[in-house]
Amino acid sequence: MSGRNKNTRGGGKTRGSNKVGGRGHATLGGGGAGRGNGNNHRGQQVPEAKGLSSRAVLAFGLSLVGFGEERQTCGNDLSVARFRSFFGPSPRAIKFLITLMTEYQPDDKIEMILLFMAISWLHLYDKEHVMAGRWGFGEKYCREQVRLYVQRMQALKPHVVNFDDLSPDCKFAPLDDMHVRCHESRCDPNSTWWSHKFNAPGVGFEVMCNPTDKGLMLWASGPHPAGTHDLTFFRGGKKKEQHLWKETALYHNLPDTLRLVGDSAYAGQFDKVTTTMDAHSAETKELFARMKSMQETCFKRIKDYKVLRESFRHGKNTKDKLKKVGMSFDAVVVLVQLDIATDHPLFEV
Repeated sequence: MSGRNKNTRGGGKTRGSNKVGGRGHATLGGGGAGRGNGNNHRGQQVPEAKGLSSRAVLAFGLSLVGFGEERQTCGNDLSVARFRSFFGPSPRAIKFLITLMTEYQPDDKIEMILLFMAISWLHLYDKEHVMAGRWGFGEKYCREQVRLYVQRMQALKPHVVNFDDLSPDCKFAPLDDMHVRCHESRCDPNSTWWSHKFNAPGVGFEVMCNPTDKGLMLWASGPHPAGTHDLTFFRGGKKKEQHLWKETALYHNLPDTLRLVGDSAYAGQFDKVTTTMDAHSAETKELFARMKSMQETCFKRIKDYKVLRESFRHGKNTKDKLKKVGMSFDAVVVLVQLDIATDHPLFEV
């Protein structure tokens, strides 16, 4: 190797200042074990969650994934792009997330490294052995802490996805179903899990956006078997069993002032959903098309998180699989919603 030490990076600095099995381990304020990187900044002081600035979130997140202080002298756009590549949402969105966790979960301490590890897992969907190497913890600890912080993010969903701030100007909102690929359930081999969208087993989620407010999600629910008809899930049951329709379904929770715009799958529920028809004017058709385009943009944002883009591989049985994929979906929805609200609206106006 031309006389160069194989453990050097950048300007010849050795990876990890205090080596333990090749990785730096320094005590970190706020808990957890520090890990040295090529720039010796993973052993830095962990910032406190309270009063944290978005700039501090950016700097800390980058330092965790190999971009130490001397590598953060580039332009802000490049720094944010690097940050998003590992975590997904913007630093401002994660700052907002930390604020919400502090407000609604005051009795639960936030370990910053573990929170960032969980957010990174949702975005990159690393296997636990990869996480153990990247984050410096054991596989079991990574698995347990990721599950804990994903659950904490999921718990925030009712606070960020709701109808509370619905503007009177919002008369129409797009609704559609998205499918997430899953490993086939050996405990329940059934055609109801088969998705026509990607010709493989999966589950579906129902999402509605607000076209008058950056595209923020007003509703997100699921999972249900991918073979379930969109209208059946919207109603909470089959057409001929109206007395059994679930009260938790969107049909029963939709504000009276709001009418939905859907594709042909929703034809048949004309009191709640409008589908594009030949009799509509060109202006109406264009409006509905833009709403549906917004909905697809939202789905793309959600599936930028590999935990929902790749085949979901977790779950000991069907019930456990549904619980875990639902938990991951809700956590991603929270992150996407905060990102839309702070920095990244679905449509630039």
